[in-house]
Amino acid sequence: MEKKIFSCIESRIKNKNSYYSRFYLGPFPHNKVLTYSNTLRRTLLSDNTSINVIALNIFGVKHEYSSLQGIKESVLDILLNFKQLTFISNEYLIRTIPYVAYLRKRGNAIIRAKDIILPSVLKCVDENQYLATILNDGELIVKMLLSSPSPNLSSLSFNDQFHSLLTDQTTYLSKSTNFLIPIDSNFSSVNKVNYLINRLDELETFSDYLLLEIWTNGSISPCFALQNSIKLLIELFLSFYDFSFSFSILNSPNYLLKNFVVSTLKKTSFVKKNFFNQNVVLDQNNENSTFLLDNLAVSLHIKFLLKRANIFTIRDLLKMKKNWLIKYCNISKKSLHELQDSLLVYNIYLKD
Repeated sequence: MEKKIFSCIESRIKNKNSYYSRFYLGPFPHNKVLTYSNTLRRTLLSDNTSINVIALNIFGVKHEYSSLQGIKESVLDILLNFKQLTFISNEYLIRTIPYVAYLRKRGNAIIRAKDIILPSVLKCVDENQYLATILNDGELIVKMLLSSPSPNLSSLSFNDQFHSLLTDQTTYLSKSTNFLIPIDSNFSSVNKVNYLINRLDELETFSDYLLLEIWTNGSISPCFALQNSIKLLIELFLSFYDFSFSFSILNSPNYLLKNFVVSTLKKTSFVKKNFFNQNVVLDQNNENSTFLLDNLAVSLHIKFLLKRANIFTIRDLLKMKKNWLIKYCNISKKSLHELQDSLLVYNIYLKD
């Protein structure tokens, strides 16, 4: 079989919200290239890593069909403009919690994305993106919610105390405004995917090559989107792979079968080493062990039981034994196994 080819043969930036790349992959077998192509395309289109505006609270607005005095656009037009905003984040972003951003502008001005007061972990892709136009006697005060698809919108509310940046001269508006406008955001960073199968030789088994075209919204590059989709597919199907079956075959007298299993295990270890974050070792002396429990992939019930026992970080969890968690935190053995499996990502084991 020929060596695999993975090459980006073309890349263009149409504008800040449109990236394009074309990749050349192969070779693939004749009877499987279509399956691989469709799987990769659907995985790319199902990407939901984008951060978007999911809800707005416009001060002085009672419903989305109203209009604001001194604002050129209607509330619906303002919602559509905010829906088109895309953001990039850094490594400190926590995707399990929503973030709040603010906007306040008055007088004769054109509002753009650079006027939004964002959290330090987020940045707008196109800071010159148009949002609204204010006339001489107009004022626009907006409180917006930014998040990934994880939080539940039904539990979100803006009835909390307002940020100090907006408390000045907005008390009368905040008292008369209690309407949260949800936005049906598109969390996919990939706008479009197209592929073309190129067959070089009918007689060769591995002679099909894949030309893959990817368009993104600017929040991520097409190369990163492709690598992330491949990683998701590997993690999904590798989780179903039974390693005990492979080790049992090693006792077989068949020499060819042994070589095949050994080579498979070597490839599997390579994949786990390069695609899984299992090399990160956390202990009580490591500063990374202060990660919050919200970063663990466990149920909300387990997090609630741990936080009720004043366990908020992984460092606090490492101090407790399994028997103590079962006796004083009311954690069942099944939940304890789920908690241990989530800690294995960081190569952490609970105390016996």
